[in-house]
Amino acid sequence: AELEERIARYVSKPAAKIFNSAYTSVLGLALTIASPETYWIGDELNHNCIIRSMRIANVPRDNKAIYKHNNMDELKQHLDNVPEGMDRVIVIFDGIFSMRGDNAPVDRIARIVEPYQGKFKDGVITVMDDSHGIGAYGKTGRGTEEFCGAQADILIGTFGKAFGVNGGFITGSKELVEAVRQKADTLLLTNPVMGAG
Repeated sequence: AELEERIARYVSKPAAKIFNSAYTSVLGLALTIASPETYWIGDELNHNCIIRSMRIANVPRDNKAIYKHNNMDELKQHLDNVPEGMDRVIVIFDGIFSMRGDNAPVDRIARIVEPYQGKFKDGVITVMDDSHGIGAYGKTGRGTEEFCGAQADILIGTFGKAFGVNGGFITGSKELVEAVRQKADTLLLTNPVMGAG
């Protein structure tokens, strides 16, 4: 609990939940927030864990779109073309793209999604996996959000790169973290304390 509080403070989010890896964090998040009325938009160079998370959460082909790497015009086009009946849109991307080494323009993404918030019942939620940035990028090592001067709604990170130990985490609102505690199968099935019995 103390570690989760420290992580939340470190990245300026209300709450955090730790996992055994960032990979299982991303999968657990997708299982928590996916629904038939959720539409996903992602960068074409997203890490494999993001791609796998959508598969494991059974996101239908008609409920997702991919934009060319860091192409903000194409992101906007996908937002314009979200099908009828969607309650929320998830815009999901890496902070630092591991195969390129460049970063997502979090500030530009935040500006682009803002006008669409009222279009969907549950708004547009930005999700960033900053496993390759947290602890190493930005003036004080707080990652891509710090470098860009803007935040994603949900931030995922790892301890396994810059911090050099095992584990991962999800940060966001207190409501989100509580939902993750209740619904993320990758938390329930991999937590060593819960699996000890």
